[in-house]
Amino acid sequence: MGQPGYTMLKARIISIGDELLIGQTVNTNAAWLGRKMSEIGIPVVSVMTIGDEPGAIRTALHEAMQSADIVLMTGGLGPTHDDITKAVVADYFRRKLVLDEHLLEKLRQAFASRGLEFVDSNKGQAMIPEGTQIFPNRVGSAQGM
Repeated sequence: MGQPGYTMLKARIISIGDELLIGQTVNTNAAWLGRKMSEIGIPVVSVMTIGDEPGAIRTALHEAMQSADIVLMTGGLGPTHDDITKAVVADYFRRKLVLDEHLLEKLRQAFASRGLEFVDSNKGQAMIPEGTQIFPNRVGSAQGM
C-alpha cells in the first residue's frame, strides 16, 4: 500500500477500435501500458475497449476522467476514416484541431524514406488538439499525445 498521508494514483486505459472488438486485432497496447504503469507503481484499475464511435469514446473518456488520476487512450489515431479519437478528444476538452507543420514534415519524411507516396488522407495524422504535447512513436506513423 501507500505511505500514510499519500494518495495512490490510479489509472484507467481506454482502447479504441472496432478491430479490437471483433477479434481482428489483439489488444497488445493495453497489455503494454498496464505493464509499464505497474513498473512505475501506478495501478491500472480498469481497461475498457470500445469501438470507433464518437459517443462511446466521449462517454468512456468522461467516465474515466471522473474516476481516475491518469487516463491513457490508445487507438484511433491513424489515417483512416474511422480514426476519430483526436477529434472527439479535442471536442471534449473544447480545443480546436490544428495542423502541426513540424509533425507533417516528419510524416512526409517517414513516408519518403520507405518509398511510399504521401497522400492527403495521411495529412490528418498531423492534425492535433490545440496545446497538445507530442510523444514520438518509433514504431508507427501515429504519434502519441
